[in-house]
Amino acid sequence: LFSLIKPNMLPSQSQSHQTSTNGNAAGLGVMMDLNNKGVAYLSCGRFEEAVLTLRQAVEELQTLLRPSNSNGQSPCNMLNVSIVPCASASHALDSPDGHFLDHNILALSSTTFKLDSSVSTAKTTTPDSTPGSSSIRIELVSAAMLYNLAFAWHARSLHTQMTATKDLKTATNLYGMAAAAAQRCPDEELLKGSFTKTILMPLYNNWAHVNFQIFDQELCWKCIQDLRFLLSDVSD
Repeated sequence: LFSLIKPNMLPSQSQSHQTSTNGNAAGLGVMMDLNNKGVAYLSCGRFEEAVLTLRQAVEELQTLLRPSNSNGQSPCNMLNVSIVPCASASHALDSPDGHFLDHNILALSSTTFKLDSSVSTAKTTTPDSTPGSSSIRIELVSAAMLYNLAFAWHARSLHTQMTATKDLKTATNLYGMAAAAAQRCPDEELLKGSFTKTILMPLYNNWAHVNFQIFDQELCWKCIQDLRFLLSDVSD
């Protein structure tokens, strides 16, 4: 599973090319459809289907990121999509016995992220604009999709007995991959942008939640510190 997105597959900070993904529109469409279908499964509590479908979406993302030339460069730094946050996965918070939720240091965020290409690509926007941006950094799309997959495993753990611990460990690794993807944004100001924080805040919240559940106090505390930093920066 964790070979799906390798660090060297994401565009590096030294890469200067800014190619759009118009040349692989079919693959982009499949990726978006799978991601949004997985989010829909989460919203109605179909967690097994959500895990499988969101994993397929990440596999499609891997295909888009696969080097396409002899230099080993990723074919794009930007995607002509918008990331749309939604809180439709609240059903995932309804644990059958409640023990995952009642004794945790944080409430689980039900935020998930859909992908949308309906906005005109002719519209001039910055990659870190509000929902509705017509072009966005591949790192942020990767972070949002990996977060969705992490959340699917996380939510499934609330509704399973035999594999709960395994699912939680899978979730924490995927949350970490999502955070690493976002941190690869080459523009420091972009990383501090308001919409980036829309992704990072539920990410660090749920990453702390899952680490508290598996008794990783050190990583839980680090996530809380990062979350506090984001919240203090927003309030400023």
